[in-house]
Amino acid sequence: MNGFGIIAACTKRARVIGQNGGIPWVLREDRDYFKRVTKDAALLMGRATWEESNIHLPHSRATIVMSRDASFRDSINKIPNVSTVSSFCEALDAANKLITSDTVAPDAVWVVGGEAVYERALTHSLARELHLTEIDLAAEEEEKIISAKRVARFPSEELWSEMYSKIDTVEGAKSGLDGLPTYNFNRYIANST
Repeated sequence: MNGFGIIAACTKRARVIGQNGGIPWVLREDRDYFKRVTKDAALLMGRATWEESNIHLPHSRATIVMSRDASFRDSINKIPNVSTVSSFCEALDAANKLITSDTVAPDAVWVVGGEAVYERALTHSLARELHLTEIDLAAEEEEKIISAKRVARFPSEELWSEMYSKIDTVEGAKSGLDGLPTYNFNRYIANST
């Protein structure tokens, strides 16, 4: 395996990636970017990310879902192109088997969430790049999101900033145009690669 990429979208200030089991914004441009970057890839995700996706990511070649719950794993193992494992290390092993069998290309493995999975992936020695969309919501909008019952966040830059170097930023829509928040697509490369 040539390592794996990490792709996420979060609010700029509070680093929110999810709220009450869903994504708290609709941003078609980010969804299109996600699909373009991860097309025909193996996607590694936690159970909550699987449950919130609803569409189950048909653009990908394979989906590997991490959960310690054996009954959950049994319930989705019958879905085509979906497999389940109980840990991040097992997910990497499963992705490596997909590469060995030529199901996916060696550089087509992406970690797509959630919070605990991102924490593990960002500091892993096989992480090669990070694509991070930062969404700049209005302060009052972000406060509403933060006050939700369940909020998932992308790990603080303190955890990973020294391990990655930013190589590219592309500005998205300007605030107020078509009701979209301002956002940036940021690309980082792991310093160890």
